[in-house]
Amino acid sequence: MVAACISGAIVRDVRKYYICLMRIVIPALILALVGYVGWHLWRIAPQGWKVVVLSVFLLWMASLFVGYAVNDKIPMPVASVLYEVGNTWLIAFLYLLLIFVLADLASLFRLHLNLGLLPVLGIE
Repeated sequence: MVAACISGAIVRDVRKYYICLMRIVIPALILALVGYVGWHLWRIAPQGWKVVVLSVFLLWMASLFVGYAVNDKIPMPVASVLYEVGNTWLIAFLYLLLIFVLADLASLFRLHLNLGLLPVLGIE
């Protein structure tokens, strides 16, 4: 009887931590990473295009989450477009994140590879 109570408590605790992870930690991590990529995009965009580049990036991101949130309530062709555009954003976001993290690490450890890559990414 005691083991059943303990295992029930453990299951409830695991569920509580899972809900906390899915509703708080992971979205906060995604927002932080999007902010990191957005900050780098802001730094490398030309002076007159900064707001445009960041707005397009954020609208592109929103298409992924809107597509998943309202998938049942919109017509299938619109849902397909949101799905395709949103998943393309996810792939581009991951590549940009990888490039910016590697460039920041190279800058941090002063690895100037004479490729001209770091100044192009706004890192010196």
